[in-house]
Amino acid sequence: MRGFSIALGIYLVACSLPFGVSAQTPPQPGATFKDCPNCPEMVVLPPGTYMMGATAADRKLTEYIQSELPRHEVTIAYSFALGKFEITVDEFAAYVAETGAEPGGECGIHAPELGRGKNKFIGTEKPGKRLAPAYIVISDGAFRRPGSDVSGRHPATCISRREAAAYLAWLGKKTGKPYRFPTEAEWEYATRAGSTTVFFFGDRQADLCRYANFADRAAPYYTAAMAKCAEKPSPAGLAAVGSYKPNAWGLYDMEGNAAEFLEDCASDNYKGAPTDGSPMGWKSGCTKFALRGYDFSAPDVLMRSAARCTSNDWDGRANSLTLRVALSLDDAAWDRKK
Repeated sequence: MRGFSIALGIYLVACSLPFGVSAQTPPQPGATFKDCPNCPEMVVLPPGTYMMGATAADRKLTEYIQSELPRHEVTIAYSFALGKFEITVDEFAAYVAETGAEPGGECGIHAPELGRGKNKFIGTEKPGKRLAPAYIVISDGAFRRPGSDVSGRHPATCISRREAAAYLAWLGKKTGKPYRFPTEAEWEYATRAGSTTVFFFGDRQADLCRYANFADRAAPYYTAAMAKCAEKPSPAGLAAVGSYKPNAWGLYDMEGNAAEFLEDCASDNYKGAPTDGSPMGWKSGCTKFALRGYDFSAPDVLMRSAARCTSNDWDGRANSLTLRVALSLDDAAWDRKK
């Protein structure tokens, strides 16, 4: 259990409109669209109000909820769309091919900690940068080479926030629509999809293996000791997007697989957090940004809808970080107000 404690400690410390639709008639919630053949598929989400943050039920599962408090009401009074999946290798490759961008470089890799694949990875290790035996930095990481073999349907990882922002700028120029990072409030609202339970599908940890790629009982990570189930499939690392069941609003991999960049500045808790869906601290600027969703090696308690990740700067890369795009669909949205 010593290895599990170390691994959990690292997690807790380190972690546009569719064609033919006018701005006056936003698309119906649940509708999907793509703005170009290589653009991400988007799901339209409804306006609504929900309670953001940890509940008493969350506290029963884990004591690490202080960053998820105070629980507060958020009203998202506008329609917006969110990527149905995390951005894939093929989708990011379209941007690279069209622009000639050369993303990649140093990337943090979480290699398997147990089993036949223990400490195995693909890439050139950068000496002196290991955080732990299985936490490795490679000097030649990239979205096609995130420390392991991936297909075009895997999430694009080993990209920095700066590189993700460049992708969003390209997508905006290509479509004429202001694609952006989701805010933390939008992300939790979309993940919950109307639920009030610990997980978006209910409260049972034993059901999690149908919905998320995490450190399940068969995973080669110390954090698997907490799991109440084993996934089918049970990849050692990243899974192709859409390998697990979606939430009630048709969004896949909102928990697990890879953590996702957000618009918000990082914060210790929700004191002073906005209640209108806008990002925390965005008017003052910041150098550390929020993440949500956790990844393939995280324990089950971090798959909760309220669970907050660690922060990331502009240039850090990891095989556990990716992008899901957002797009406001009416002028009541925080990024469209005059």
